[in-house]
Amino acid sequence: EMNKEKIAISLDKPLLDMIDAMIDGTNLRSRSQAIEKLLKLGIEQEYAKSAVILIRDKDQHLLLKEINGKPLIMHHLELLYKAGIKKPYLITKQTELIDQIMNVTKDAKLKLEWIDEKDTQGNAQALLKAKPLLKTHFVVMLGDTYNHFDLKKMIIFHLQKDKLATVGLITHPKPNLYSSVELEGDRIVAFRNKKDSKSYIIDAGIYIFKPLIFKYFDFTTRSFERDVLPQLCEKEEIDGYFTFGEYTHMGEQQEGSRSIALNSE
Repeated sequence: EMNKEKIAISLDKPLLDMIDAMIDGTNLRSRSQAIEKLLKLGIEQEYAKSAVILIRDKDQHLLLKEINGKPLIMHHLELLYKAGIKKPYLITKQTELIDQIMNVTKDAKLKLEWIDEKDTQGNAQALLKAKPLLKTHFVVMLGDTYNHFDLKKMIIFHLQKDKLATVGLITHPKPNLYSSVELEGDRIVAFRNKKDSKSYIIDAGIYIFKPLIFKYFDFTTRSFERDVLPQLCEKEEIDGYFTFGEYTHMGEQQEGSRSIALNSE
């Protein structure tokens, strides 16, 4: 009780009657307890509970690369834990490094579950492997990026805007070297390739999606950045969120990639 703050709110009479009906004198003894329970239930139902980390098999070694004395995969899990994520999934192909990666995370506060990507082509098909597990809003991270910022604020922003997708953004002093993002307010209006880049804003490799995003996927979809996100621009269903903090893309830049490659050494 010591950490609770008193506030004044106004509620419609029918809603207040429903709240009063919940008070049973045992589990809920007051209006404030009933309101608190309803708020927690509402936030829990809407909040992003799961996260997917995607990485190509040839870049798996980067998850074991130490940043500030800690493997990259542990940084990923700490970022997710601090944001309130409950279930993280790693989707990548079976290699000799999988056991080592999973062993490194055995003492993490979040229990990482590995899903074998097998022979899928592209990160969109890999993400589809987790579709049955993603029932609420969810986070997607590109595993070869290092992000250190307040992810919880990005999730709240996403819930408030109520769009199908929110993309984490950063600025770069040489946007012509990379693919870029163009904004109108918070709304992303275009993704540009290197040749057409004029914006200083680029994709930071972290995303939040509604499960409805999968209606834009089919067996031909290879890259959600290239094949899905531009469609959302046309539908005005995608916003950008600036991830002010630390960011490094540790993997090699892929053809068609919309994220940047920075030297982490």
